Amino acid sequence: MCVLMQRIYQRSTLTGLNNLEQYTLFYLIGIYIAFAAGLWSVAMGYFGRSKDPFSCLIIMRIPYVVMFFVCMVFGLYTLSDVQNLVHNHWPLITFGAGCSIIAVSLRMYASKHMPVGTVTTIAAVCFILGVLGYEFLFMNTFPTLVQSIVISGIIAGTLILVSLRNHTSLDFLHLPIKALSAATLCGLSNGVAFVSMGDIAREANPFATAIIYNLFIGILVLFALGYRKKFHDMGFDEFDLKSFLGVCGTACIGMTVAFGFAYGSTLGSVTVLAGLESSSIVVAALLSWLLLKEKLSTKQWAAISFVTACIIALKFLNY
Repeated sequence: MCVLMQRIYQRSTLTGLNNLEQYTLFYLIGIYIAFAAGLWSVAMGYFGRSKDPFSCLIIMRIPYVVMFFVCMVFGLYTLSDVQNLVHNHWPLITFGAGCSIIAVSLRMYASKHMPVGTVTTIAAVCFILGVLGYEFLFMNTFPTLVQSIVISGIIAGTLILVSLRNHTSLDFLHLPIKALSAATLCGLSNGVAFVSMGDIAREANPFATAIIYNLFIGILVLFALGYRKKFHDMGFDEFDLKSFLGVCGTACIGMTVAFGFAYGSTLGSVTVLAGLESSSIVVAALLSWLLLKEKLSTKQWAAISFVTACIIALKFLNY
C-alpha cells in the first residue's frame, strides 16, 4: 500500500495531473472512502458493543505509530515535513482532534437516550452541514448548484436507508432535547474535524497530516482517560489478543480512510468528498447482507439503488 501511495503522490507532485487524471483519481478515492468507511462502521459496531470507545481509540493509535515510521521509510514524507507541519499547524490540528473527541463523547451521550439509528441519522446530516459551513467560511470553496443537488440526493437516500435499517423514528418533537442537541453537535463537530484535516492537507504533506492528526487524537484521549479515572473512577478496558488484533485491524481500515480524505482534499472539493463518504451506509448495508446475512427489504434496495444512481451522476458532472 505504501509503495502504491508513494507512486501516486510522486506522479501528482513531480509531473502533475491533467484534469481528467485528477478528476478520475479524486472520484476513485471518494468511492474507496465510502467502501472503507462502511467496512470500518461495521467493524466498529461489532467492537463498540463490548468495549469502551475511549479505550478502543487508544488501541487504534498503535497502527498509526507504526505507520508513522513506515511512511518515512518509503519516502511519503520526511521528518522535516512533520516538524514543519506541527510547527505551522498545531493549533488547527489540536482543534480538529478536539472536535473528534467531542464528537465521540456526544455520540456516547446521545446513544444512551435515543435509538442508535436516530443518532446516526441526525449526525449524518449535521456532518455534511459542518463540512459545508467550514469549507464556505474558511476555505472559500463551495460545490456547484448541480453538485449540491446530487449530494443532497445522496444524503436523503442515505437517511432513508438508515431509518429503514434501524426502524428509526424521526419524530423530533418527541425526542429528548439534550440528546437531540448532543447528536446535532456530534455531527457538526465530526464534520469540522474532518474538513480541518483536509484544510491542513492542502498546505502540508497530506499523509503526514493524516498520521499526525490521528496521533493528536490519541494524546487528547489520554488526557480524557486520566480525567475520567480521577473524577469518575473509570479505568482502561482490558483486551484479549483477538479483540486487540481486531481493533488494530479496524484502525488500519480507518487509516486508509484518513489517507484518502487528506489526499483527496488536495484534488477537489471537500464537500463532494464528504458527500461520497456519507454513502458508506450503503456499503455497510451491503456488507451486512453479504457477510451477516441480514435481509434487505424492497424499500431498502430502492434506497441503495437511488444512492448508487446519485453517485454515478456525480461522476459525470464537470468537476
